[in-house]
Amino acid sequence: MANVRFYLDSKADKQGEQRIMYSFTYQGKQKRKATGVKLKPKFFSMKKQCVLDSHKDAKAFNDRLAAIKQAASDMFVELQVRGTLNEQHVQEKLTEAVRGKKYESTFWGYFERYIETHQHTRKKNFAISRRSTLRFLQRFEQETGYTISFETLNMTFYQRFQDYCIAQQNSNNTIAGRIRNIKAALNWCKKQGVKIHPDVESFQSKWEETNHIALSLPDLQLLEKLDLSDNTRLQNVRDMFLLGCYTALRYSDLSRLRVEHISGELITINIEKTTEILSIPIIPQARRILDQYPFLNFRRISQQKFNEYIKEVCKMAGFNENILRTYRTGTKTIEKIQAKWECVASHTMRRTFVTVSHGIGMDDHTIMEITGHKNYGNFKKYLKHTTSTIATKAVEKWAAVDNVREQ
Repeated sequence: MANVRFYLDSKADKQGEQRIMYSFTYQGKQKRKATGVKLKPKFFSMKKQCVLDSHKDAKAFNDRLAAIKQAASDMFVELQVRGTLNEQHVQEKLTEAVRGKKYESTFWGYFERYIETHQHTRKKNFAISRRSTLRFLQRFEQETGYTISFETLNMTFYQRFQDYCIAQQNSNNTIAGRIRNIKAALNWCKKQGVKIHPDVESFQSKWEETNHIALSLPDLQLLEKLDLSDNTRLQNVRDMFLLGCYTALRYSDLSRLRVEHISGELITINIEKTTEILSIPIIPQARRILDQYPFLNFRRISQQKFNEYIKEVCKMAGFNENILRTYRTGTKTIEKIQAKWECVASHTMRRTFVTVSHGIGMDDHTIMEITGHKNYGNFKKYLKHTTSTIATKAVEKWAAVDNVREQ
């Protein structure tokens, strides 16, 4: 068993401040060391094992203590796996936690530091997205032989990187996302005093409209009627998905929905992506689902699993219509035919709410108030008219012209 405990040194300096020490116990051994934090006793809680918020440097000090705790936790896991710990290894890990992790002064080291500096203050997928870009860059360097450094991240890199992505048939939006991540990291490095190539300012990341689908009202009604009473796994996912379609909540917000968010006929929730507080009306269809889960005891699963399971549900519902999916890579348009059930995922929920609400006559301003859209251009991207709806409207309008002429 490995354990870490913080306590105050018995000796105080002339200012009445005492060092916070730590005691790390493992394999019957004990190490006592200073954490590098010194303060007056009134600012430290022995019971809570933390620096109180009333201290001006509470966050920084508690981050230091948390790093030591994490190092101890990592070594406990290692102890369980290996059955033993090397004393020198223990000392190195604890010293690193106290002094802070050392990073290489290369682009790679700075990129790692950029991620770790921001991962606790940014949105949940920040670190995932940036680490994915970092791994892709490493693969690019390995497969092309183009050495990446602050000096070589220039227009030559920009062109070769795009060519490499296009050769991998990455969509232009995927490429734009990676360029955006690289440019953001480099601009952060610049603020840290690193000299970056002036070409970085010319790196462009242009987003293109996608053709993600939205479900129709009959689709939603079909999903509601689908009997999944013998499969609680899929029933749980189906009901969560429908609730998302009826509230326009993103999966990140839907998965943390609690009874406390509901008051009367409104869901009031702080949106994770925008930090905005939205009040969403509970329409009858959403109320039916909420009544089945009075404690909102949905089985919370990862978004990846949710996307996998909802496809399974939609396949059972018979969503077999062929959908032509298109995306561009460079100047080339890639076309791919998929069954409709394969195209359904968590992002379908908001598009479905917007599209169905618009189709039944709800005005755009009201829909935007519910979804939280501030910009009509962004809102319009969520509005997915079905081909049958467009065809019907076109035929009706042109038929009216013929009727007038015949009269």
